[in-house]
Amino acid sequence: NVAAGKLFGIPLRGTHSHAFVSSFTSPDEILDKLLRSADGSTTCEDFVGLVQSWLNKIQWSKLLNGTFGETNQSELAAFTSYALAFPNNFLALVDTYDVIRSGIPNFCAVALALNEL
Repeated sequence: NVAAGKLFGIPLRGTHSHAFVSSFTSPDEILDKLLRSADGSTTCEDFVGLVQSWLNKIQWSKLLNGTFGETNQSELAAFTSYALAFPNNFLALVDTYDVIRSGIPNFCAVALALNEL
């Protein structure tokens, strides 16, 4: 499907796989951390750090009362890496590990970081 899309100029859409999520161990693996906004007006030198900042805000939110404590770091790395590659079409599978305690907060952290740009 990817080859056909490239060959015929068909836009590719979809999420990553569970295997993609499992292939990461931590956000430290992400070497290229720079992300430019779609219109080119803003550049984030450390998108990984921005994502982590948003995750910390989510985890320490009094409103959520500690619901999202420890998230899976390999999942966070996969979501962040996917967002760096496809910032305008970010989709993520939130059910590779624990949906409530990991998938949703990791997704929200990446989505909020993208939205900031």
